[in-house]
Amino acid sequence: MRATRSVRFEIETTTWRHVLSRVAGVVTERGGSTSHFASLARERGIPMVLGVGDATRRIPDGAQVAVDGVAGIVRWMS
Repeated sequence: MRATRSVRFEIETTTWRHVLSRVAGVVTERGGSTSHFASLARERGIPMVLGVGDATRRIPDGAQVAVDGVAGIVRWMS
């Protein structure tokens, strides 16, 4: 499980490759394991939890979170 600071954003799919080079974990509101985004994250070994409803409202900007992609758990660390 990796801990990282959260940042909310919306971005076009074509720029995900640039963003993924700088993230430690991913939590999304939409998408599934076969999505293009999930494939890109998996290629880079980035833990992710997908399809978390209201994630952008529930996780405040700057909160430190731990993402366990295997168990599908997101924990607030601060």
